[in-house]
Amino acid sequence: MKTIIITLSKNKLQTTIDLQKEIIKMNSTKQMIEEEFERKFHEKLSSLFTSTQIRLILHPKRKVYKWSETDIAIIASISSTRYIN
Repeated sequence: MKTIIITLSKNKLQTTIDLQKEIIKMNSTKQMIEEEFERKFHEKLSSLFTSTQIRLILHPKRKVYKWSETDIAIIASISSTRYIN
């Protein structure tokens, strides 16, 4: 009887270990896919937006701690053209 219980416990343990390995593998794959998506997204939009703006589009809940001079210049030019017309 003890051998059956020990064998069952070993099987459950091995199943748990196998599942954890699969989760780690899937998380790694997910991260690679996300990085590739962000790289392609950045590549496609870099002619229209600055890196800071693209990061903000991709991660809207993150704060921007430092705007670049280019970002500020774009905002200033947009603001000034609004008042000219």
